[in-house]
Amino acid sequence: MSDKPPPVNIFRVGVSRTYKFDLGHFGGSELKILRAKKHLLELEQTIQAYVADPASTDKQNWDSNTSAAQLRAAMGAMVGDVIHNLRAALDLMACDLVRLSGGNPKGVYFPFSKTADGLNKKIKDRDFNRAGSDAVALLKTYEPYEGGNSSLYDIHSLDITDKHQMLILSHDLVSWTVEGSGEVQTVSTPETITHTATGVVTLADPPPHAAIQIAFPEGGPFAGKEVITTLQGLVESVTTVVKAFALLRERRSSVN
Repeated sequence: MSDKPPPVNIFRVGVSRTYKFDLGHFGGSELKILRAKKHLLELEQTIQAYVADPASTDKQNWDSNTSAAQLRAAMGAMVGDVIHNLRAALDLMACDLVRLSGGNPKGVYFPFSKTADGLNKKIKDRDFNRAGSDAVALLKTYEPYEGGNSSLYDIHSLDITDKHQMLILSHDLVSWTVEGSGEVQTVSTPETITHTATGVVTLADPPPHAAIQIAFPEGGPFAGKEVITTLQGLVESVTTVVKAFALLRERRSSVN
């Protein structure tokens, strides 16, 4: 008999016990961040089943004909869901800022720029200037451009990528401990994971104490970075930004 706990509603647990926070007027952004965390939990469980616990692989979703590449593509789609919700949280916040200032939120977006010099133009092009000069000043402190705040800018870049091509995650054998010596070896092996005819994901003869990493593919945002920890950092970054603008709104209210 398995000693694993019965399945639970992850989203319900997350909202009521772990992820509940109050962003005041930015309720839409809060919900988008919560959705991003839900997708991140789903992705984390899928990755754990893929590389660490083959027996728990969900055979209802993955049959014996599913290749490792297809599994990684499915994980890539989950990454896209996380990224899209984080990007939407920023856009909804921008619209709420304008709306709460008495302006028209139509056509308003959180601005990103390819360069620092081009940010002022993007602020106008995305109508973020309707949010007020104090909001524009706060936005600039977050440097949402390439070469500035890389986390924020790469959310924007990856969101665009996900709309035009599938994101295929990479899997690498990143390290193992040499038995008896404690020495850690670091490697990168393209094909260390195979999908067997039974529908179970297994490692192909890994060295002892192998550590497997699921990472972002080369040639794009976050290239080579481990997926889960990177996404967790992005969730925190967006949450910090939204909370900062919520505090700005509170300061406005106290003055008025």
